[in-house]
Amino acid sequence: MSPSNRTFQVAGIAVAVLLLWLASYPGTVASPYVAEDSYRYHHQIVPDTAAEYNETVEQAPTYRYSELSPTAQTFVDRTRAAPDNEYTPVVCQGFVLTCDAYTQDELSEEFTYGEERDLREQPL
Repeated sequence: MSPSNRTFQVAGIAVAVLLLWLASYPGTVASPYVAEDSYRYHHQIVPDTAAEYNETVEQAPTYRYSELSPTAQTFVDRTRAAPDNEYTPVVCQGFVLTCDAYTQDELSEEFTYGEERDLREQPL
């Protein structure tokens, strides 16, 4: 029993709609990751002898290492292990269907990311 022309037409239309949807979906051709040099997710350890130490410490809440979430501890460990005391995690874009790095929801709550920081809401 051979498929009818009607079946091929319906299948062809379904494939065409799927291809059009894929062409319009941003995750089809865009990078799944936020740019690696993104300043929003950058971690840096500033020694107390550095000139920018006072600027950094005044803005950031203080936590004991043992109080940090496992993700935050990982970021601190990787920052300390880096030769320049700087670390930027790979973060997936919000529109990707699967992610093999960190999603924005998985980032630690102890750190505030982005330009929208409101220092009045953060404990010091």
